[in-house]
Amino acid sequence: MVDYELIEKHFNTAKTAVESEKKKTPDEIEAHLNLFKVIFGMDENTFKELVNRVLAVVPVSLEPALTLSEPSPKWFTESRADRGSKRFDAYEQYLLNVSGYSSNVVTTIGNSMDTIMNNIGDPYFEGEFVKKGLVIGDVQSGKTGNFIALMNKAADAGYNMIVITTGTIEKLRRQTQVRIEEGFLGYFTATRTRESKTKTVKDFGNTKQTLPLTNADKDFKIETANPVGFGSAPIVAVIKKNKKSIEDLAEWLENNNQHDINRIGKIDRSILFIDDEADNATVNTKKAEDPTTINKGIRAILNLFQRASYVGFTATPFANIMIDHKNKDDLFPSSFIQVLETPTNYMGASTIFPEKDEGGIYHGVLVSNDDAEDHIPIVIPKEEKATFVVDKLPQSMEEAICVFFLQNSIRDLRGDRKKHRSMLINVSHLNRIQEQIKNLVDAYVGDLKRQIRLYILDVGNPIHIDMRAIFEEKFCNIPEIWADVYPILYKSTDTIEAHVINNANKGFQYEDYPNGARVIAVGGFALSRGLTLEGLSTSYLYRNTLMYDTLMQMGRWFGYRPRYDDIIYLYMPERSVDWYYQILQAMNDLKRQIKVMINERKTPEDFGYYIREAENKDEATILITARNKMRNAKKHDVTIRISGDYKETTKLSLDIVSRNNGFMEQWFEKNKYLFDSDLLIKNAPKEVAEKLLLGYTYGSYNQLNRSVAREALENFDKFDIKIGAKQGASVSIDSIKEKSRTRAFRYVKVKEFDLIAFGNSRIGSVRDGQYGLTQQQQKEKAKAFKNEKEYFSEFYSDERNPLIVIFPVSLPEPKITDKVSHDFWRKHKNDTFWALSLGVPNSELDPISYKTKMNTVLQQQLLTQRELEADDEIEEDIE
Repeated sequence: MVDYELIEKHFNTAKTAVESEKKKTPDEIEAHLNLFKVIFGMDENTFKELVNRVLAVVPVSLEPALTLSEPSPKWFTESRADRGSKRFDAYEQYLLNVSGYSSNVVTTIGNSMDTIMNNIGDPYFEGEFVKKGLVIGDVQSGKTGNFIALMNKAADAGYNMIVITTGTIEKLRRQTQVRIEEGFLGYFTATRTRESKTKTVKDFGNTKQTLPLTNADKDFKIETANPVGFGSAPIVAVIKKNKKSIEDLAEWLENNNQHDINRIGKIDRSILFIDDEADNATVNTKKAEDPTTINKGIRAILNLFQRASYVGFTATPFANIMIDHKNKDDLFPSSFIQVLETPTNYMGASTIFPEKDEGGIYHGVLVSNDDAEDHIPIVIPKEEKATFVVDKLPQSMEEAICVFFLQNSIRDLRGDRKKHRSMLINVSHLNRIQEQIKNLVDAYVGDLKRQIRLYILDVGNPIHIDMRAIFEEKFCNIPEIWADVYPILYKSTDTIEAHVINNANKGFQYEDYPNGARVIAVGGFALSRGLTLEGLSTSYLYRNTLMYDTLMQMGRWFGYRPRYDDIIYLYMPERSVDWYYQILQAMNDLKRQIKVMINERKTPEDFGYYIREAENKDEATILITARNKMRNAKKHDVTIRISGDYKETTKLSLDIVSRNNGFMEQWFEKNKYLFDSDLLIKNAPKEVAEKLLLGYTYGSYNQLNRSVAREALENFDKFDIKIGAKQGASVSIDSIKEKSRTRAFRYVKVKEFDLIAFGNSRIGSVRDGQYGLTQQQQKEKAKAFKNEKEYFSEFYSDERNPLIVIFPVSLPEPKITDKVSHDFWRKHKNDTFWALSLGVPNSELDPISYKTKMNTVLQQQLLTQRELEADDEIEEDIE
């Protein structure tokens, strides 16, 4: 048996020993730890588990942040030796010893926050300044840890006041307050006793004084706030984005600093304002002359101070970069924009939603819950919202609860008995629906517990048989076996509880469970905005939001899952997987644009973003963000280039399918003599490619269309053309059809749409970009490519031709729960459908027009370039 207590006792010693000797590879780490095996008194099994735990942390790396900024002096790093770094030194040790971060990650966090400090103002500057910046990190990736690092550095540098806004709900404010008490204050303020058992920065040498205006029990209120004067100790307030909290704080500051205000009109001190979830409630959604309350309140606090720095933190920056940069009083990040990279052990969108060949190492965690539509429809008619009754739980939700039960046993076997475990259920924003779901979950969980308690040890009983079947289906690739799991299933699951978590239900707190909570959390908005669910292992999402930012914020399953990432499951509608994939592409575009900006030495003020709208026009189109946050983002033809890009026809309209079938067979019959035995035409003449690209009918829903095709044809004389059939196909149309690819699909039939939508908005696979390259090119350059686009963005037009791939596609049987798609498949399962892709190498291609949402910086540039007068009209809100 593994002695987990012995591992806990010696883990930090082992980790430090490995890091101090710069051991990085698994073999080096294990060999070095072998020196301590006898000293630690561990048997072979316990020692092996210790090695695995060290391997889960030490090799974790973190790339440096990308920072786009206006020119700025390095005032912070140049003055640090004189001003001291006692607070941050203690926080570094806290991260290493309590949070368990590797030294590489801690170093990178410190360097990233140094860059931000250099780009905000010096608190000892004798003049006046307002600095504004934005930090972009992934959902649940450790942004709180980063801004606490920033707080410590700012306090070391001499900032007089630090204000942190935490979103709009008290649970999140309290959660952040406790994290700040651990990593900055050094002591706990809550009346509850649970937190006092946790180490803080005080245990690592931070004895500096701080004057907190808030505590873990309550937000800031002017009625109970004591008058506190500015001195050597920084004043800290952790407040909600709430009208009263913000206005009370502003009034309190004015009342306690009348001398300065009467003398120079401002408080002659410095403030760092950290805005967590900066896209939520902060962005002005009204006209510029009449801003929203929170936006106006934050600006008012900043304007009270002679020296003010504002830093927003968000995972979904789409609304923030749409702020009008010409309005200098608003919160456009004019000083800097920083993109935080994520550690290599982060479980995020880029590892879940792409398929495995594109880097989606966790793609297998996704499970469809489309059967929920029969019980909890995504769209409840407006007239039924007050009376709608959920009659029963979907079968997929019952399965998800069983999966969560099994996960608890598995984690107990792994020695995590006192770790929190959570399951998320997010199916409605309506409190009354959440309550109904919770009641049904209570009933199902109660019955499941009863069956397990009475009959799980009876191998012939239905509960034993059913739970074993789920275990063997979902957990077939883990070291634990059913014979180990079922004997402890009762003890592992008897304490599972269901709780509604929303603004009307504020009772649940993890600290009330010193031996580890085991909770099924049912909620909506509160679970979508910043609230961390500890030990989340099963997520059940069935929601109808279409906004990029809201969808990403619902991703509570993103984050770090040490030693249980192999048992995670995520239930969601299949269409949502497509949507999330496209959001990932939009975020990657944004990061790519920032890299280009940095290389061109541009600043946020003089460079315009565009955010590509989702191309998914099936039942609905994902909006970039809530429309009223985007009044400064007008729909416009944006000039873009197709060079270095790869585009596909991933949606096939039924009205053109038969037309393309006939066309493709005719085109192939005419040109089949040009194909070699690998079904490739190398250096195909332009006229051959032209007949193909302009004869094919694209429909209205694809990134690859006639405009893109014409642009490529006008600029290239030679093309490579490949038939993307399965291996073994010969140069005959019958053989190609027989070896057609299969691709998961949905059939969409509503008023405006009648089409086949392929999964993840993809038709090809990563290696499809290699066709036409030489063996040497594939070996030397293309070996590590993770997506099709890299085969074109990393090659220039003198190195390769544009590549056209013709895909013969047959439809695999969809899940029976998707009745519309399944009925379509039954009628067309023997048919072949034809799709195309076009990859264009980096070149001097002329730009083409593309519809997108743009912020005002890009608008102004386009208008200037076209010698048009600026249009200052403000669009009306679209509800």
